[in-house]
Amino acid sequence: MTNDKRQFDVITIGSATQDVFVRSELGQVISIRDALHEKELLGFEYGGKINVDRIEFATGGGSSNVACALAKLGLSIAFLGKIGKDEAGKNVLLEMEGLGVDISNHLTSETHRTGYSVVINSFEGDRTVLTYRGANAEITEREFPWEIIKNTRWAYLTSLRGISVTIIARLFKECKKHRVKIAWNPGSQQLAQGHEALRKYLRQAEIVFLNKNEAARLTGVEPERRYIDHDKCNLCEDCIKACPQSIFRRDEDRIRTIHEDTCTRCGDCLPACPENAIIMEPWAWNVSGAFEKLSDTGLTVITDGAGGVQASDGKTIYSFPAFGANVVDTLGAGDGFGAGFLAGYISSDGDIEKAIRLGAANGTSVAEHIGAKKGQLTKNSVKEFIVERTKDYHFIR
Repeated sequence: MTNDKRQFDVITIGSATQDVFVRSELGQVISIRDALHEKELLGFEYGGKINVDRIEFATGGGSSNVACALAKLGLSIAFLGKIGKDEAGKNVLLEMEGLGVDISNHLTSETHRTGYSVVINSFEGDRTVLTYRGANAEITEREFPWEIIKNTRWAYLTSLRGISVTIIARLFKECKKHRVKIAWNPGSQQLAQGHEALRKYLRQAEIVFLNKNEAARLTGVEPERRYIDHDKCNLCEDCIKACPQSIFRRDEDRIRTIHEDTCTRCGDCLPACPENAIIMEPWAWNVSGAFEKLSDTGLTVITDGAGGVQASDGKTIYSFPAFGANVVDTLGAGDGFGAGFLAGYISSDGDIEKAIRLGAANGTSVAEHIGAKKGQLTKNSVKEFIVERTKDYHFIR
């Protein structure tokens, strides 16, 4: 870590919310797919009255989640977000303050309530979120405490919406001026602008965090079930012989893959191919197209829940499978991953492999609990988690 005498390791910028978690076993997961692409929807009977099995309350929001997670991992953190004059806002601040997060720069709205989310969980653990942005959407450039930028080494920018997006241009300018590194998890409003509109920011960011769907939306390149470079393949069928799950098969003049979800991550297919025609193991979606489009970003990290994580620094693509998990709720798992990754990256002076493992551990633990913060790991418990959960296939490709 640097000897730079700044007050904070990281400031987190973005939303803070009150969350209510609702779980109903009656929700149906509807899958729509073709040969290369897949989309899932959560459905309930239209016009019906749906029984709820469980309801719980917690605090959340990207900036609040990341601030708490980083503080638990031993970093000096300041939170910057906007709340309303209500009990929900007080609860958010009290929780962060109890963890040692500096909240002295938070903003308070005179007109809007604290953000609120209704989280509808499916029987699989994944969720759909109904969100009231409230005060989160009205951070203005005029009220932003710009002096804090020169007192931090990193700025972690989470999703911004509404008027709040207007601070982005100056935020990047101030960070450049004061040599502050940026970790960025752009929100849907930023992603909707497209790659070209965001390119100057993506180039400046040290780390960009996206999930698989966000990466596709930003770049316009959909993830694929494509694992063979057919121009290199000589049809020797060595991959077919090497795979214990019979995932590879010959289809006339092509080698194809089937039942990719049965991949055991043994890695035998890669060295078996004499032509290096296997692009990657079939346990993960191929997002190389998105990485290519984002090649001028410092480091791009793409997560996919149970499908693991992939990262690219423009030269090398790192792939890491998800830890086995008893998934309860995935809300906040991305924030937990991002915080864990950044903590690992900072503490190891940029070791991407260590950052991926720490991020994956923290994100997995969050997904095993209700709420975005209950499962966040500490500096010591994250090490124990990695040791306990690591199996033979948990290594970086």
